[in-house]
Formats: sequence, structure tokens, C-alpha cells
Amino acid sequence: MIDLIPGEVSSMSDQLAVVPVLIGPLQVLIAILPGLLASLATALFALFKPSTFVSLLRLIWRLKLPLGLGVAGLIGVVYGVRAILPDRSAAIGAAEAGDHLFAAFRGDLDRRGWVPGHPDPVEPGIRWTFDRGHQTFYGSPAVVGNRVYIASSEVTLFNPMGRAELYCLDADTGGLVWRSGPPDYRATFSSPAVGERHIAIGEGLHLTKDSRLTVMDRETGEVLWTYRSNSHMESSPAIAEDRVVVGAGQDGFYCFALDPDDTGEPVLLWHAPGPDAYADASGSPAIYQGRVYLPLGRWGGRALACLDLETGAELWRTAMPYPVFSGPTFAHGRVYVGMGNGNFIQSAEQALPGELDRLRAAGLSEEEVTAARETLLPGGSVWCLDPETGAKIWRHDLPRTVLGQVAVNDEAVYAVSRDGNLYQLDLDGRRVAAWQSGAPILSSPALAENHVYVLNENGRLVCLDAERLRVVWETVLGSGWPWIGSPTVARGMVYVGTIGSGVMAVGRPGGELPPPVWSGHLGGAGIGGRLDDEGIGQRGVMRWRFTGSEEHPLQTTAPPARLDGRTFVPSASDERPGLYCLVHDREETQAPEPAWFFATAHPLHRSPAASVDQVLVVDGAPGDSGRHLHVLDSQTGVVQWQRPVPDAASGALRLDHQGILLSVGDDGLVALDHEGQELWAAAIGHVIHDPAAEDSLVAVAVQDPAALVILDRFSGAVLLHTPLAGPPVLGPVIHRDTVLIDDGTNLLGLGFYDGNERWRISGLQPGGGAMAVFRGRLATVAADGRLVVLDAASGELLHQRDDALSSVPPLLLRDAVLYYNQAGNWMLSPIDGGEDVRWLAARWLGVPAAPAIVSGGSLFYATAERGLIRVGRRE
Repeated sequence: MIDLIPGEVSSMSDQLAVVPVLIGPLQVLIAILPGLLASLATALFALFKPSTFVSLLRLIWRLKLPLGLGVAGLIGVVYGVRAILPDRSAAIGAAEAGDHLFAAFRGDLDRRGWVPGHPDPVEPGIRWTFDRGHQTFYGSPAVVGNRVYIASSEVTLFNPMGRAELYCLDADTGGLVWRSGPPDYRATFSSPAVGERHIAIGEGLHLTKDSRLTVMDRETGEVLWTYRSNSHMESSPAIAEDRVVVGAGQDGFYCFALDPDDTGEPVLLWHAPGPDAYADASGSPAIYQGRVYLPLGRWGGRALACLDLETGAELWRTAMPYPVFSGPTFAHGRVYVGMGNGNFIQSAEQALPGELDRLRAAGLSEEEVTAARETLLPGGSVWCLDPETGAKIWRHDLPRTVLGQVAVNDEAVYAVSRDGNLYQLDLDGRRVAAWQSGAPILSSPALAENHVYVLNENGRLVCLDAERLRVVWETVLGSGWPWIGSPTVARGMVYVGTIGSGVMAVGRPGGELPPPVWSGHLGGAGIGGRLDDEGIGQRGVMRWRFTGSEEHPLQTTAPPARLDGRTFVPSASDERPGLYCLVHDREETQAPEPAWFFATAHPLHRSPAASVDQVLVVDGAPGDSGRHLHVLDSQTGVVQWQRPVPDAASGALRLDHQGILLSVGDDGLVALDHEGQELWAAAIGHVIHDPAAEDSLVAVAVQDPAALVILDRFSGAVLLHTPLAGPPVLGPVIHRDTVLIDDGTNLLGLGFYDGNERWRISGLQPGGGAMAVFRGRLATVAADGRLVVLDAASGELLHQRDDALSSVPPLLLRDAVLYYNQAGNWMLSPIDGGEDVRWLAARWLGVPAAPAIVSGGSLFYATAERGLIRVGRRE
């Protein structure tokens, strides 16, 4: 529903109110041309005497024929230039049938706007642009095989109803296959439904009062039949079982046979009439298991209705607290729908006066209008219902309306809102994460295999990792406002209609992924010692032990780092302090000889960080003098560069693709590039744990006074400073839009962007070690030996054991947690139920002297008695 203006009765001022949004520079020039000509005429009168001007007019009259021919020729050149220039259309490939149809808005009923079969576009870049026809598109592309179908919306000052054409383009090149539409086809927001043989599409914007449903031949674009309604038809049709269902604004919903009768006329099967029973039928219907589900908008609507597809008889209707303009989504045997106050042009506040006037015009008293006002204030919601009965299963309220379709994959629910956020909910309706785009999002997200693509109203197209909502790439497609068409992902590209620039295909599948980085202690904040996802089996068996040498037995108090087939082992021995590099493969059962050893002035008490090219260690403990950050070649152990570290510094550091973050004691934190050049310094207090970083932000914990500090990664500017009750023992860890941290006695989930408390686990005094976060779960061990697994977004307790050794943090695997218990066993505990398994009886090996890591299906940990131990899975 493009609700351009409030009210059902439009005046000339109403129509003009939307023009600044909808017209481009050429239309502006046309609009002011009469004024320019009048000014020119005035100037001529001022320049010439009356007698001269009369003589000039007589000359023009005598030359009227050649001048007329010249003007006609000029007009022909201007308006026919494209016809006489060489055809710039791109190549057109032979049509491919495609395995997936686009029979409903956004493709399938999960509303993902994605055609599987190709890698996700993970790199930006314009692949092609089609701009030979109309330039503005408010609808969304449908992609079937190697064809893109989309309707245009050309609106001008002198034609506010606008013009439209349905374009069929080659999906790989942007070449024009055909263009079509009924006579006098008006600017269209409706998006096409594409079946086996047919294409169905509506017509018009919100002021169009007699819009048509048009059904065309999919291959040729030939118009097979049209049907004229009594209202606008912004709804996108749904095709199934040789039928097409479409909404027609205040005229309700229609169901037709796809094929016409013998005379070529449409076959109406049933009509659910408006405006009383089915008011504001502007959303897109869904056909599911012999039923049709209808979203209903403003007053007289505000519901989701279910009808029998065969007869049109209503089976149930569930009232909603807001207008429903988002079409229903089906996944996991449930139906999901978004709703809220506000429309595609106006926020709830902007729409409110018009809505109140509408109620007064309908005869409501001022008292009734005042009461209704409360239901028109800003707000939105996502509901999940039983498709059989319409019973509500859950609801998740949001601050603003949801106009786009809700998209659902196997693990989560995604919804965009007018507040500019992309929300990720779990399948039970609990908020997992949110990402802010910087402007309202009026279109639907495209949810591909591993990424989600959103387009905000300012034309900012962003690709995010679907699991963590991290930005992968972004681009601005152009100017103009509002961008309300939705992106569609197919064939390794993102297809989108633009404002003023035609149709674009953007993005491309990526090449090789960037090499992994072991960012610091246990792989970095939240990694928990597990960089890969390889399983460890149901039982473990010891493979080998590395004990140093007889002269210098290995002593270690920090976990190793493991990357690219190399294990970096820190030595805390006073006699032989430094770093060992072991090179070995997974099949070896004999302890490897060190590939190299780098000696340091002080014992190593912290885990190294490593990349394919570098390994970093800070020697000594706080209070030692002459400490350094050593940056070594990971292959040879040769020093690349070194930097002094203040005596009081914790030694906390982070290595990633953007550079190095290093604690410098009371002076705070410095950022370095990989060659050691200082980028910035932030005097934020004493940093006590390894920094956590996400995209362009950094989270650190400081003491004296204790606080969580959020910094801009590129400048070091402090963005947020949140006091804590005490210095943290663990953390911080970033999980989507939540920072996980403790204050010495409680475990907290704080908002990443505002520092507000999301959840608290009181009385959970952390043990030594770290927190691990994986697949939305957090695992840690308390000082009293409780192992807890929590939902990282909500703090809900998912799993608990009471016999863990508090000094050894757990390892969080895909479906289980591996922990060391007080009896001296490594235990594998399924999170979602099932019996615990003793993975390794390890008491005889000694108590772990440092946290363990998992890599390549093996467990690595050290004891005072046995040195570094590698345990592989028992085959």
C-alpha cells in the first residue's frame, strides 16, 4: 500500500502534495517551461518597440511553413533520438525455465526474495543497469530462470497517475526481452506473480480508483485479459492451483481463473467485497494448502482473514492491534505477519491528522475520535499464528510499523521496520539481534542462503551476514526518495528497481574467504578456544604430549594458539621463557619437535595471537620491567618488529585483519597497523582484558573506576562509557547488538549501542577463564563450580551442570559443551537433552594448568605434570 496522502477524497492540493517526491529534474524543467516562455515574451516586449515587434510577428507569419517544419523536426529529433541511435541493449540469452517460480510476492511463501542455486553476492559492484525505458520503479523484481520481471512507475507533474510498463529483462545482461502492458497502463506499485505460463500484476498507486488486474503470457508478454476494479490495486497477486488472488484496496479481494473463457474474458470465481467486510485490501495475499490468507489494513480491517480458496467462504479472522499491510509468511507450519501504524510515505505521527479527519468524516464524535487516537500512535508488531485456527502463538512488539514482508529461514525470523532496524528473532519470537540502517526501511529484506540484504528509504543497499548481522558490503544506489521497492537475490546478484536510474543488478559472489586469525586469548573474545567447527566425536584418546626437553621441561600457564597447522605454545619457565612453534598434522601420534623457539626476557603468561604471517606475544606480568610486544614471522620465528609495553600493562591485545589493539596500562589502548605504526591512542583507563571488536566498533573493560567502554575502531573516539559495579573477571564479548560482561558478581547483557541492561544473572560470580559464545549460546563456569549455558540474547538458562572445575572454562561445541569436572574427567554434555558422556578420563594426566582449545577435531591443554597434551577423537 503506497498511502501517498491521507483521506479517500483527493483534491488538487492533495495530488500536488506528492509531486515533489515523485518527479525528477526533467519533469521540473517541463513544469517551469511555460513560465520561461512567458518571461522571454516579456523580455521581447521590453527590448523592442511596438512597431518592431509587429514587424517581427509579420515575418514569422510569412515563414510559418518552414518554421513549422523546423519545429516539428526538432521535436522529432528530441523524442525520437533513441530510435535513430544504435541499439544499446545488452545481449539476450535463450530463456531458461528455472526451478523456482515467483508465484507470490517475494517468491515463495517464506517471503525470502531469494532464488537458490547460486552463491550469495558477497562483494559489491554494479553488474548491469537497464535504463532504456522508464527510469523509476516502486515495485520489486521477480526472477524466474534467467528472466527478470518488473513494472515501472513513471509519474510527472502533468500526469500524477503516471505511466507504467512491465519489463522482461535478461537476468545476466540486462538486455530487454520484451515490454508490455494494457492500454493506458498507469504507474504501478504491484509486483508481478510469475507462474508456469502466466504473469499476473496489479496497477496504480493509492489515488488510482479503477485499477486493473492484468494477466499476460509469460513467454511473450501478450496481454491475455484484464479486469477493472473500483479501487487501487497496489497488492501483489498470488498464483496457485490455476487461480490468481489479488487485493483491490477498498474494493476487497478478487479470485479469478488464470485462463480466460472462450471469448477471452476473465472468469471471476469469487469476490470478498470491501470496504466493510474486507477493508483496505492493499497487502499481498498468500495461498497455502487450499486456503487464501488476506491481510487487512486500516479502519474496518486490522486483521488477518483466512478464506477457502475454492469458494471464498471465510474460515476465521484474527483481529490485530494495527493495520496489516505486510503479506502473511508461511514456514515451519506457522504463519507470520508484520503490522503497525504509518505507511510508505508517512510516519505514524505524519499520518495521524489525516486518520483523525477520516474518522470525523465517517461520522464519529470527538469523544470517539479521541479514544481512537490512542490506537493510531507509533507502534508495530510481528505475530506468529496457527494457520489452521488463526490462534496467536507469539507476538513481538516493535517501536515502529513493519511494512515489508517477514522473511523466515530454518533458524530465525527477520523483519524490517520504519525505525530503520533489521530485527532478527528466534523461532519462538525472542529478539536475537538488531541492526540499524540509519533510515526507515520500507521494503522487504532479501534473505539468501547465508546473507540478508536490506534497502532503506534513502537508497542504501546493505549485505549482512545473516547469522550475526555483520555488514559485509554496502552501496548507495542513487538519490531520490522514497526507495520502497524490495531487492531480490538470484544468480549471484541483487536485482532492484531504482528511483530515476532504471533497473540494476548489483553484487557478485566472492572469491576466497580471508584467512582465519587467532585473535588472542582462546582465539579472541567470545571464541572460547574453538576457531573451527569440526566435531570431536563421542570419545577422546590421547595422541601425544609435548614436554619441552629434559634440561628445560615445559611450564605453561596460558593456552596455546593454533592456526594453519601450527601450534604456538607459551613457556612460563623462568629458565627457558619464550614461545615454541610446533608443526604437526592430525594423524601424528608422536610429539613433534619444535620448528622454532623464540626466547623472551620474561616468562609468557598470556596466550599468543596469530595470523598466517605473524604471531604476537607480550612477555612478562604486570610489574615486570623491560616488557615488550614481540611480532614474529609465524613460519620462522624471526622478529619482524617489537614495541615496549609499560610495566603496569595487563598485556591484553587483539590481532585481526584491521590491525592490532594493545593495552598500554594506565594510558589506555593503542591501535597499530600490522607493521607497528601507531594509528591512534585512547586514554580510557587501565584495560584489563583482551578487547572485543565488531565491524567498526571496539569494546573494552577498564578498571579504576570499572566501566565498559565502546570505541570507534578507526579513530579511537569514545562512543559509550557505561560504569560497572566492579571490575570484570571475564569479557567483554560482543554478541550481535549485546555486550556480554560481568561486574565481579553478576553476569550482564548490555546494549552495544546504548549500554542499557538487557538482562542480568545475579549472584553468578564468574570463575577464572573466559566466556564462549557460539550459535546464540553463552557458556561459562561460575566460581562455585556451576557450568551454565545461556541464551546470549536474553540470558535465559538453557543448560546447567554443578560439578565443573571453576578454573577451567568450558568449550562450546555445536550441540554440546565440553567441560572438565571436579572428578578429573572431560565431560561431553548435550545442551538440548541427553545423557552426559565421559569423553576422557584425565585425572591421571593432572589438573589443567591453563584453559584448553579445540582445533581440527583435537583437544589441546597443558598440565604441570604432563606438559602440552593433544587428545584426538576415538575413531
